Amino acid sequence: MDNTKKISVNELLNQVIDAFKEPGKLAVTMAETQKWVTPSSKWSISNQMLLALANTRDARGIQQWNEAERRVKKGTKAVYILAPITVKKEVKEVIDNPDGTKDTRISEVPVATAFRPVPVFRVEDTLGWNAEKQCWEEMPLSYNPRKLPSLMGKAEEWGLQVHYTAMENGLLGTYSPSNQKIRLSSEEPTVFYHELSHAAHHRLTGDEFKGIPKWKQEAVAELAATVLAILYEKDYPTPSKASYNYISGYAEDCTNIPKLCMSILKDTEKVLREILDLPRDSQELTPVSG
Repeated sequence: MDNTKKISVNELLNQVIDAFKEPGKLAVTMAETQKWVTPSSKWSISNQMLLALANTRDARGIQQWNEAERRVKKGTKAVYILAPITVKKEVKEVIDNPDGTKDTRISEVPVATAFRPVPVFRVEDTLGWNAEKQCWEEMPLSYNPRKLPSLMGKAEEWGLQVHYTAMENGLLGTYSPSNQKIRLSSEEPTVFYHELSHAAHHRLTGDEFKGIPKWKQEAVAELAATVLAILYEKDYPTPSKASYNYISGYAEDCTNIPKLCMSILKDTEKVLREILDLPRDSQELTPVSG
């Protein structure tokens, strides 16, 4: 099953250390790992980094995948994480009694003394059981988010299927116009708002949606998502240059950015009104009940 060569602890540590050579990319990667909905979100940050470097958000041992009714594909190469080697150490604790006397309590606690490489397999390298066909095949694995974002009711109202699942190529979210599905690999509300905005844009334009330039689809969805986050997320910070940088990435050059931003304002407004159930002549954007 595992035809990967053995890897040393030092090699794994060097992979993490090498990430520090690009501080900006490292910070973004660390931020993204905190949004994962997979069991590995509870792992140490170093192991989460190793998964990110392996282009996955979920990896488990063969037995763990079997318990999740998944099977690792034949010939798959493992990726490695670090597991602590622990020993039990006696710890003495002095207890103050109410009568002024003292007692000594001795307990054993596990202490990490070293680390060892442990092979795990990416979710992208597993198959799911298709009960209808009675066979193992390529099937996405769904997760239960810790907290659903606001406006999830709007997705249900529109008949959208929303699945939290691990996705390939580090994608955080996708919207499929053909089958009306939203896939999310992040619990970050703005990711859901972004894909919901795509769905609203599609509802407004119908079959013409596919003909809208990719840059315009993305810019409208990102700007609308930022507005929705401000309206619904109490802890959402004042928008930084993140949205600007995202939108500007679709401009041919810096001189086109103002023109691009102005060109999407009208469509973004329509998208927001569609989501918030506001009449087109309304002048106020206020959140509806989630």
